[in-house]
Amino acid sequence: MKKIISKFASKKIISYLFLVFRYHQKMKSIFKTFKFAFISLFKFYMPSTKKSKVQQIKKLLNKVNIKIDTNNVFIYNIDIYKSLNKKNTTIENLSIDYSIVLEKSLNDFKNEIKKLNDSDYKTNQLELLDSIELYIDRLVKKIKNSSIKDKNKYILFFENIKNKKTNSFEESIQRILFYNSLLWQTGHALNGLGRLDKILDKYYINDLKNGVLDKLKAEVMLTEMLNILHDNYWWKSNSLIGDTGQIIIIGGQNHDGSYFCNDL
Repeated sequence: MKKIISKFASKKIISYLFLVFRYHQKMKSIFKTFKFAFISLFKFYMPSTKKSKVQQIKKLLNKVNIKIDTNNVFIYNIDIYKSLNKKNTTIENLSIDYSIVLEKSLNDFKNEIKKLNDSDYKTNQLELLDSIELYIDRLVKKIKNSSIKDKNKYILFFENIKNKKTNSFEESIQRILFYNSLLWQTGHALNGLGRLDKILDKYYINDLKNGVLDKLKAEVMLTEMLNILHDNYWWKSNSLIGDTGQIIIIGGQNHDGSYFCNDL
């Protein structure tokens, strides 16, 4: 019991209690909440703030429990018991440009950063990218040991994040989900998805032309993506249950002022 109390006391109690509170908001059951609180006591983890932020992220991604859901079309992993301390500023409610991560690999980002003058920023960014790469290696190993169908396809998708741009509509969705899960896992909230119809358009059209995709398959993939994003909505919620900020923009103007609209 002393060991349990010591472990619990070493964690950030506010974050722990907030996790339990959000769970209770969803379940509305004292018994289930108490059970969840007890289980969380053993699984909850938060890196020490004595370490730099990038070192905290590295430790966090190394501790994250990886589960491969064989029933899902895409792989999306978030460990609700692991998080970063909210100390210092965390950017929230700001959509990243997913078209960039679809066109560039981790190696591309590394090569860009290596051109910078030596600084703590440069060192931290390279270490961060190395941490993400190590996390991908953990994911790939877990996929290899899983019973998921077409595991070689998923292995290729994740290996490509390290050194290649995306090559298909399906792979693009998988990569978007991967980076989205990273944002949530590392403490960013209200993560919008941006103009996904425009971002995914060229991959969709190319796959249609090559005969590897049709509208029905695309609809199934998009539906699966939305269902996955809804998982753990209570954990992702900000002030109110359901307030996840996962906004997707559809339609709108091109840079020349013309209207953009497509099948997606």
